[in-house]
Amino acid sequence: MRFNRKIFIMFIMCFIVSFLLNYFVIGSDMDEVWNYGFSYNISKGLVPYKDFNMIVTPLFSFISSFFILIFGNYLYSLHILSALCFSIIFIIGYERIQNKIFILYPVILLVSYPSYNFFCIFLYFVLIYFMNSKFKYRDLLCFFIVSLMFLTKQTIGICLLIPLIFYSKSRIKGFICFITPIILFFLYLVVNHSFYQFFDYCFLGMFDFTGGNGEFFSLLFFVELIIVVYCLYKLIKSKFSDRELFFVLMFQIMSVPLFDLQHIFFSVIPFLYYLFNNRMSRNQFIIILILLYFLSIFIIVNSGDNKYYLVEDKNSFLYCRRLYIDKKTYKSYLNIIDYILEKSNKYKIYILSSNAYLFRLLSNQDITKYDLVNKGNMGYKGSYKYVSEINDYCSKNKCMFLLNNAEFVINQTDAVITKNILDNYQKKEEIKYFSVYVN
Repeated sequence: MRFNRKIFIMFIMCFIVSFLLNYFVIGSDMDEVWNYGFSYNISKGLVPYKDFNMIVTPLFSFISSFFILIFGNYLYSLHILSALCFSIIFIIGYERIQNKIFILYPVILLVSYPSYNFFCIFLYFVLIYFMNSKFKYRDLLCFFIVSLMFLTKQTIGICLLIPLIFYSKSRIKGFICFITPIILFFLYLVVNHSFYQFFDYCFLGMFDFTGGNGEFFSLLFFVELIIVVYCLYKLIKSKFSDRELFFVLMFQIMSVPLFDLQHIFFSVIPFLYYLFNNRMSRNQFIIILILLYFLSIFIIVNSGDNKYYLVEDKNSFLYCRRLYIDKKTYKSYLNIIDYILEKSNKYKIYILSSNAYLFRLLSNQDITKYDLVNKGNMGYKGSYKYVSEINDYCSKNKCMFLLNNAEFVINQTDAVITKNILDNYQKKEEIKYFSVYVN
């Protein structure tokens, strides 16, 4: 890649715009807090799957943990990493499709916040760049990059390995390059006695996650279906000679099983990048342009209301971060945290809420696997395992459960665990929007 003054200036500008927009303008959500929490846990020496639960492979969290160690225990540490990835994506895209990258710019920008999904997009652009380069060992390097994708999100890595093996001329050497980083990761898990938990959360648990989530037969589902059918048609027509299109098709696994706007955006970016690198009619170009900007505006409009709170506490990991809540709600969070800290001397506290990570991080408490009990996030039949473990511990120790009343309606917290608390423990009081139960 030619690195000149123009490229350098565009890189710096992309970094600044991405960081400022995603950190100071677009508000934070719980996905961002969870991703920070995973990275923060690793930076403190906790072991994924053993000390806390995740449903994806942890490469993004490991890399993010280094940024936390360098820049501090703040959410902006992860945004620095994501802004760097966005800038590299833009430069790679500019080298290949020139000014057309400015059409994709707002779409990629809107999903360039810290997440393992966006890191997969970054790795995809790097993969396609080297796949189309004249680098002598490009095949082996591509296998290595797909291995990194597996270590970032296992489903993406497995699916992209298929076209890689299909087109490779050095399959054995390539597979060695793919499997070596994974073996090293498995050794890390074995040494830390967390291999079984990894397999349970990341593979067996997918059955529970898929069964409890997803928006099948929604409008976005049919958008994704059209993309898949188009890719299959073009691939068959080309007799599978179009390598990049095969990778685009396999990347569509990104939208499964949720088929929500966020994941559709991630899966559609490689598809649009492919289209922009091929000849399009003027009408196709205009339709895509209108669609992109319509979807971008849709995301901005629906990213939150006018109420927000800017965290000014320098000791908070959310320092200078914009939250889509008002000041009153944030103060209620602090009241709940004070309550948790007060009761922690007497009880083991279980926070059954999607906000559990937020409360733990704001109160500087250790995070455990019981702080993320959303349905599908606890391994295969994990609800019943968690209930058994909780009841066994609480039969011998004092326990307190904080149940988020609002989430009874939208059913984010696992219903089996919630029912166990309601049936077997006694309601003591209410604090803000939580019901408090004890044994």
